[in-house]
Amino acid sequence: MDKISQGEVRVFKAGTEVTHLGFELIATDSTSDQDRRFYIHTIDTGGWAEKQHIKPGHDVIEINGRKAGEISNEEFKAIWNRRPLEFKTFSKESTMQTTEWPYLLIYVVKEGVLLFFSQEKSECEEVVREVALRFGEGPPVPEDRAQGDPGALAAASRVKFVDRPVGLAPPACTRTITALIVSDLRRRFAVKCEAEDQPDCTNCCVFCLRAMMAMQLAVRGYDLRTVCDGRSDLGPKAGETVCSAWETLWRSVRP
Repeated sequence: MDKISQGEVRVFKAGTEVTHLGFELIATDSTSDQDRRFYIHTIDTGGWAEKQHIKPGHDVIEINGRKAGEISNEEFKAIWNRRPLEFKTFSKESTMQTTEWPYLLIYVVKEGVLLFFSQEKSECEEVVREVALRFGEGPPVPEDRAQGDPGALAAASRVKFVDRPVGLAPPACTRTITALIVSDLRRRFAVKCEAEDQPDCTNCCVFCLRAMMAMQLAVRGYDLRTVCDGRSDLGPKAGETVCSAWETLWRSVRP
């Protein structure tokens, strides 16, 4: 383990017993002023890389004694699958404390954008229910009343959650989300607006659609309808309604 240029270099050796390295490697295109870059995108849970404490975002700077940025695609494919394999990674030093949060809820409310980090998906769902009670139609419900009031509890129970994979976000998704939040904070919050006012308005549903468009994640109305059709607590009627509303937004909303 070496220290160079305010960063840490580590050397890893994968022997013939390592059939799968357990991480996804992304290569950028070279430019006129710099070589292509290889960086670790994702780590497989329980895999070889995780056991070696390899982290996403680390650069692979050297492979079998050669500078990684100078290796062509054809050479890389041949070298990477051979064993034994030796490679070096580089990670920049940081004085910030790193904390891993598997879930991030981004929710647009009247006061701005709510960011909620959590270790459990259920905690994110609970925040959505609380927001629905406090910022939905009608007067806000105080927390002490929401916990015991049958009407408030019934309103919270009407908030439904479904799990639907929509694809993988691009490597630069943090910058994309940051730019999206900055632009959305300039917009006016509106539950309803005219089509010509749409570029200047936002709400939680519109922000969600803008985020997926910005990250090139495809969700259309028929995807939502399919989910509803498979849920006894939602059903075809809800599916048709959500499908129609989503497609209307899809045609008018832009990032």
